[in-house]
Amino acid sequence: MTSIRLLPSLACAALLLVPALGCRPDRGPGSLTVSYTLGNDKACSDVGIFTVQAQLVRGTGDERTALYDMLVACGEDIVFEDVEPKTYEVEILAFDANDVAVFDNLAKEEQDNRRIEIFEAADSTYDVDLIERPATLAVRWRLGAGGFGNCAGVGIDAFEIKAFNVGGGGLMLETTLDCELDGEGAGNYRPIPDPDRELVGVNFAEVGVQALDSSGNDVGTPATFMFTPVGPGYPVEIGVECDETGCQPEA
Repeated sequence: MTSIRLLPSLACAALLLVPALGCRPDRGPGSLTVSYTLGNDKACSDVGIFTVQAQLVRGTGDERTALYDMLVACGEDIVFEDVEPKTYEVEILAFDANDVAVFDNLAKEEQDNRRIEIFEAADSTYDVDLIERPATLAVRWRLGAGGFGNCAGVGIDAFEIKAFNVGGGGLMLETTLDCELDGEGAGNYRPIPDPDRELVGVNFAEVGVQALDSSGNDVGTPATFMFTPVGPGYPVEIGVECDETGCQPEA
């Protein structure tokens, strides 16, 4: 649950009581105090949280910018002073001892609750529940002998990727990526979209990668991966090597 409260300045409160004095509302920046709850009212040590970061963000798409940013030790309120009066989104990440963000308030159903308006010379509060972040999955592929082939050369048009829970019986997420999709960064991995946060980190433990031809038919058998659940917020990166006969886990 998220709650927002606005505390008017004493000068503005006095204005309502004694208008004859000619008091005018205060002008200038406001402030915001952010309080947070970890999961089911857990202590920082219970869930391994060391630091918490809050950002006040404006804009959309490529224009999205964090205008205010603060990091505190877990358990402390986050206080922003001298905030320009505008509407912001409050984005919060909680980090473990490895500086991995494992809790947040970024679920898409919470988007409206992240908005807060800062008023002139007013003190505002924002109370928010933080929940575990999903794990992330990224896949890369090397095609042909030595990785020097291409999609057409090995007869692969796409990759069907499925993520499973512990034991491999429960499907958590599936998607299909075009073989020609460019990878990202030095590792050349393709991130797997997870808009509904299905990859619960304490349960996510298996992946299957099936190569498909241009007709959608299987090329060989799936390359399968099994691993210990990485936990909330942690990445899983896997690679496959493929040729005309299908794919296998990267050596």
